[in-house]
Amino acid sequence: MFGVVDVRTIAMLSGPLVGAGYFLGSIQWRILHRRWQLRSLEPIADEAFTEAPASGREGEGFVAAFEALIPLVYALVVWSFIESVAPGGGSGFNASSFIGALSNQVLPVWQSLAMWSGAAAVLGHVAPVWTRFRGGTGIPPAMALTLFFAPWVFVAAVAAFLGTFWFTRNRRPALLVCYGVALSYSWIGWVFTFNRGWGVNFGPELSLWVAILMAMLTPRLLYADEYQDDTDPLLG
Repeated sequence: MFGVVDVRTIAMLSGPLVGAGYFLGSIQWRILHRRWQLRSLEPIADEAFTEAPASGREGEGFVAAFEALIPLVYALVVWSFIESVAPGGGSGFNASSFIGALSNQVLPVWQSLAMWSGAAAVLGHVAPVWTRFRGGTGIPPAMALTLFFAPWVFVAAVAAFLGTFWFTRNRRPALLVCYGVALSYSWIGWVFTFNRGWGVNFGPELSLWVAILMAMLTPRLLYADEYQDDTDPLLG
């Protein structure tokens, strides 16, 4: 469908694609959902005195799922598009570097751009420009992206979080252990060339990607006052 382009063109495309990921992730779906609720569920005056007040969190599970899927779908679109036009991709052009083609720890450019476009969406979720960089937790898109690109890192991190939270009943140490296990597992997988599952190869880029995701999630989840109680970070 698309013709093959050169390496410089791929580099030029990378900036707009990653930038679009940020702006896509920064769309305030939660705010839009709450505004829609206010407009469509306004009680009449008589019912206002008889109905129990709404919690304000109805439907937020659906919104969290939407926030998780939109960045993942965008990352997959970037993957498919770049693979169709990049040298060495599905276009059949075979003049790619043998180092990049044969190494079991180097990611092709379509996987790299998909991962970083998704990471940009997580940044948009955490620090959207529209609300003075005060956004959500970043957890929904980060979970979806990690599950797809690094499934075993996802499993290790979730198991570490649940185990630590069950033992301490405190989210902060559970998150710290979760982050440490995720980064350690990605690094150990790089060292010992673990089986990737259905994601991308373990290696330096995946380890860096995991580390940057954790750095983006840390301020909201560990230091924001609103997440020091029993609030669910997935829905916060």
